[in-house]
Amino acid sequence: VEALVALMRAAPLEPIMEHAMGALHNVMLTDSKAKARAVDVGVAYPLARVLATRLDEAHTLAVRARMLISDLLRIQDMQQRLVAAAMEQGVRIP
Repeated sequence: VEALVALMRAAPLEPIMEHAMGALHNVMLTDSKAKARAVDVGVAYPLARVLATRLDEAHTLAVRARMLISDLLRIQDMQQRLVAAAMEQGVRIP
C-alpha cells in the first residue's frame, strides 16, 4: 500500500497512475487494513491531483479515482484530507 501510494504521488497521470490506482483498489479489496494505511500515507494528494485534471467522466483514470474515493470516504477524516489536498492544488471540492 505504501509503495503504491508513493508511486501515485510521483507518477505521471497516464498510464502509470491508472495501473497504480487499479492495483491499490485490488489490494484494498483483499486487505481490511489497506484503506486506513492508504489514507495514513497520503493517498488524498494523488486523488486530488486526478480531480484537478478535470478529465472526462468516462476516462479510465477518472473512473478509478472515483472508485477509490467512494471506498475511502468511509474512513474517518478522509473527506477533510481530500478537500485539503485539493485546495493545495487549486481545486475546490464541494
